Amino acid sequence: MGLKEPANLSRRNAHGVVAVAALVAALLTTTGLAAPPNAAVASSVRLKAVIIVGPTHDLTAQNLDDGEQLAEAAEGYGMDVRRVLFPNATWANVLANVQGANLVIYLGHGYGWPSPYPPFREKFQNGVGLDPYAGASRSDVDYHGGKQIRDNWHLAPNAVVFLGHLCYAAGQSESGMGVPAWSIAQQRVDNMASAYLYAGAGAVFAFSLQSFQKTVQLLLTTDQTVDQIFRTPGTQSHSYYGWIGSDPRYFDSVRTPGARNLIDPDLSSAAVYERAVTGNLLMTGGQWRGDEAGAWSAPAFQSSPPTPQGLAVKAYAGRVVKLTWESVSVNYFGGATYNVFRNGKAIAKVGGATSFTDRPPKTGIYRYQVRALDPVRAKSPLSTLMSVQVLP
Repeated sequence: MGLKEPANLSRRNAHGVVAVAALVAALLTTTGLAAPPNAAVASSVRLKAVIIVGPTHDLTAQNLDDGEQLAEAAEGYGMDVRRVLFPNATWANVLANVQGANLVIYLGHGYGWPSPYPPFREKFQNGVGLDPYAGASRSDVDYHGGKQIRDNWHLAPNAVVFLGHLCYAAGQSESGMGVPAWSIAQQRVDNMASAYLYAGAGAVFAFSLQSFQKTVQLLLTTDQTVDQIFRTPGTQSHSYYGWIGSDPRYFDSVRTPGARNLIDPDLSSAAVYERAVTGNLLMTGGQWRGDEAGAWSAPAFQSSPPTPQGLAVKAYAGRVVKLTWESVSVNYFGGATYNVFRNGKAIAKVGGATSFTDRPPKTGIYRYQVRALDPVRAKSPLSTLMSVQVLP
């Protein structure tokens, strides 16, 4: 893959589904979701929507059609719609339009984690795949990951982000890679949503196949919560149109403290993981529109682990030194690991524990410190220096 994932067209064909644009058209016809021209939005402020469609190999034309349908529906509700579309969906163009957005819809390639392409690098992963320059080909993808989004996007309070059709976002794998374990799907959903929540979003929806039309309508016209909107059944028999409910699971976010995840797998599907939502699941449509008080406030991103506290060092006969310290919390799956230093030199790496037994080469006075590391190799400051007399 390098930094390109295979186009996910084969995944849709494996499901035996029709083109997504046709699904959207059917949805508009059967549910009446298409707003009349200049339809009033129950908000005192004109809401801003940004539609981003990146290069997606053979699915590019399809995603452009889907993005235009969503843009026209949002405009019908009176939203200020900005189109950032292939072949001009560059990072500079995204930054020029996304600031202060209430709604961001991204259709394109996904490059998430965990994946078969280590190491974990949020410079590229858990973000968007864009055109490297205006006029680039549909097969030339420039990934801007979670770090770039955290550092450069500033969304409106309670903004909603929709991730459509991309691999990893709802927990699923790339085409042909099989169904991941629940723990892997859980990490993928939480990781992919994280950067958008730190950028100010109140909720991040990830749909592998379903349209976002109905969600937009409910956000604009009801005061339902994000949880209720996500759980809305479709009017069609097939699950592509709404809530599946065969094995839904909630779990607290690891990446964004205070946020919750809900994954709604389709056990009858070859991909299984096709719907997920992350964030403030109690946020209402009224809060998203600004008609009701109550803004989601994401915690400040922890760029490096905190300094380990409570280091205790005790010597025993036989040149044995036992160290213990307090656990450090990091906002990554896998938790913290620790480097142990003796006289300023790293002597051990400890994972899954907050203790270490050292056996210095000879008696004398030794000085110890501990440093925490997170899964992306960010380092904490060294702990307080502790000295001990090593016994013979």
